[in-house]
Amino acid sequence: RLPVVREQHPSPTVSMGASGSSLKASSASRVRLAVTPLFKGPGTWFPQAAYHSSVLVDDHEFFFDDRGVHQVSLTGSQAASHLNLETSDETQLLDLGFSTLTGAAMLHLL
Repeated sequence: RLPVVREQHPSPTVSMGASGSSLKASSASRVRLAVTPLFKGPGTWFPQAAYHSSVLVDDHEFFFDDRGVHQVSLTGSQAASHLNLETSDETQLLDLGFSTLTGAAMLHLL
């Protein structure tokens, strides 16, 4: 899991796992979730929907597909993996707070 902290000035060191190894972070990393509906179900009795989602950490986007986990730089505030979807105008960005881990550290942990 990516630890999310909601304080203004988080600790610069995060201890992880049984090994006790530490990853240094110069400051907190902003974490957001990008969500775009791929399709929505027709009814309200049993609505079904599918979504494409990705995690944005500072200025990088992380998402996965059948080839694995990918990291791309953001273009402005746009999540690149959502841009070519027919429903890209419905993309929502949800602010999740801040993490003491960087995007690179998160990718390493995955």
